[in-house]
Formats: sequence, C-alpha cells, structure tokens
Amino acid sequence: MINILVLEDDEKLNYIVCLYLNDNGYHAISCKNAVEAFDKMLEETVNIIISDIMMPEMDELILLVSALLRRASIANERKLETKFQIAVMLKLSQFEALGIRW
Repeated sequence: MINILVLEDDEKLNYIVCLYLNDNGYHAISCKNAVEAFDKMLEETVNIIISDIMMPEMDELILLVSALLRRASIANERKLETKFQIAVMLKLSQFEALGIRW
C-alpha cells in the first residue's frame, strides 16, 4: 500500500484530503504541523507527501528537504532505488504571497 503523508494545518481540509485518499486505496497519514510530520516520517515509510507550504513551526521546504535526505539515506543503506514524490498545496492567497499572480 502507498503511504501518503498529508501535512495541512486546516483541520477540515486535512480531513477531506485524507478521507479521499483512504477511500481510494491509499494509506493517508494525517499531520497538522511540520514537527508532527517529521515524527511520523521517523515511524513509518512515507511514499508521497502532500503539504501545505506555508505553516507555523517549521519552514515546510526544510521539512521536505529533510524528508528527501532521510529517504535517500535509508534507500542507500538498504541498496534500494530512491524514488520520492512531493505535492504542495497552496491556497490562492498563498500564491499571491509568493508573488505569483493569476
């Protein structure tokens, strides 16, 4: 089964995304902040991360880079192929905060 870590501080959106993923045959791992997500990544193998990019407590880009490095390290130790996928969720207002205009 594919494990997908959902990192979203908006509880309703987190719930909806996890529900959709679980209903479609994936194992969604719900996290409300980056610290919780990092802890979950130490406990379970995560194949895909779906993340809000602007959250409190930790820069999500730092989290994602940490996840990639951890995954690469584990794969190297086990002599496995390194594949990792990341999707980033942004609200329309966050595009504007990043300087992206529609």
